[in-house]
Amino acid sequence: MNQFAENSFIRYPEQTAAVMLAEAQHAPGVSCRMNPRTYRIEYLTADGELVPNYSHFLNLALHRHGAA
Repeated sequence: MNQFAENSFIRYPEQTAAVMLAEAQHAPGVSCRMNPRTYRIEYLTADGELVPNYSHFLNLALHRHGAA
């Protein structure tokens, strides 16, 4: 019975992308700011690069899901 419960969990690409995005946004050294021109929230890594948006991680998840 436990084996069935362990194997019945499916993570869809949209869920995988959301998890990867959250992990990237909450990684150590990441800061948050509001872009003064677009008024959008941006996440910056410790080296000053922007954390990619959801669509980037969705493309990665779709590619990973398709390859599996």
